[in-house]
Amino acid sequence: MVMLKHEDWPGLGKISALRAAEAAGEMPRLSILCGNGGLFLDLEMERGADGAMTGYCFPDLLRRLARRDPRATLP
Repeated sequence: MVMLKHEDWPGLGKISALRAAEAAGEMPRLSILCGNGGLFLDLEMERGADGAMTGYCFPDLLRRLARRDPRATLP
């Protein structure tokens, strides 16, 4: 597995647990993309999510939100 789509809420602790397991060498790096309409994307990215894979109806707003995170790679 190389990617996980995270749509669980509340799920911030799960993102943190995955990143901690990676840091401890217990599992390989996993890309985490979040759904939930981007509703919690800022909080999810603070916990280590890589971005969004969502049916969000305002893509320009979502792009601006993700760009606030220096790790985000968007066109």
